[in-house]
Amino acid sequence: MSVLERLEKIRINEGLNKSEFEKRLGKSNGYIGSLKKSGGIPGSDVLLKVTEVFNNYNIEWVLTGNGNIKKDVNELNEEQSEYINHQKDIGKQIQDVSYLLNRRLDGIEEMLKHIALDSAATRAKADMVDLKKIKQAFDDLGALKGKVG
Repeated sequence: MSVLERLEKIRINEGLNKSEFEKRLGKSNGYIGSLKKSGGIPGSDVLLKVTEVFNNYNIEWVLTGNGNIKKDVNELNEEQSEYINHQKDIGKQIQDVSYLLNRRLDGIEEMLKHIALDSAATRAKADMVDLKKIKQAFDDLGALKGKVG
């Protein structure tokens, strides 16, 4: 498989048409087609641009066809590794906050149930407890739990 064929494979994998692909590489429309017709190969500037724009592809594969088409996760640079670890930390923090929030919402739900039961037992004193407000609080709580859950 030639370098041009490997570039074509990247283009297809990325779901780009020829024009979009060439534009992403900073080349004019028809650049790759003219290389194919003339039997030329892309210059180092284009190959460098491929590694910048489509940085998840293995440069060794792009240049030689050897190795895997995509970079091994272990080949990520330090900045990329730090970013991935940071995203994992954020995900864990979100899970922790979600768990704590759900526990708090469960506690509020229990309090509202007790208030509803107490108020049902003392309907004669309805002026002290507004059942409509309690129902609205239950509805609001359900909506909030739906957003957090």
